Amino acid sequence: MFISILLTILIIALFLAAFVFTVFPIIWGVLFSLAGTLIYVIWKGIGALGVLNFWLIIGLSALYLIFDFLAGYYGTKKFGASIWGFIGSVLGGIFGTMVLGFIGLVIGPVIGAIMLEFLFNQNIKQSFRSGLGALFGVFVGTFGKLIILTIIVGTFILGIMQH
Repeated sequence: MFISILLTILIIALFLAAFVFTVFPIIWGVLFSLAGTLIYVIWKGIGALGVLNFWLIIGLSALYLIFDFLAGYYGTKKFGASIWGFIGSVLGGIFGTMVLGFIGLVIGPVIGAIMLEFLFNQNIKQSFRSGLGALFGVFVGTFGKLIILTIIVGTFILGIMQH
């Protein structure tokens, strides 16, 4: 009984952490929902969730990671950045988050995109547009990942209720 309560609390905490780390991405939040799903499947067996639901959660988790990349790429490209602006936004996001946490996540991609775009293309207007595109990508990416994560949680809950 005690182990069941403890595992239930752990799984709930992991799914909540998935949302927190999606909004404040020090690491990918979806990893927490995957951990919660795996703990549940190991504990109760895959039949308690359903094989289809399990694989749907795995597929949605992959979509979450792909969407994270594509949102940044789309944002910078939509605003006219070259590949250097995109690379700058990725590097800026990584270094910004490591140095400044959440604020670094927001301003890091912008500064990185502006810096690399200007370094390689020498066009200040295009550089600032690239930075704006990186900011757009961060917000669209976060919103999209929250939607995907909500679907993951819904799939998990419905899977438990169905089985």
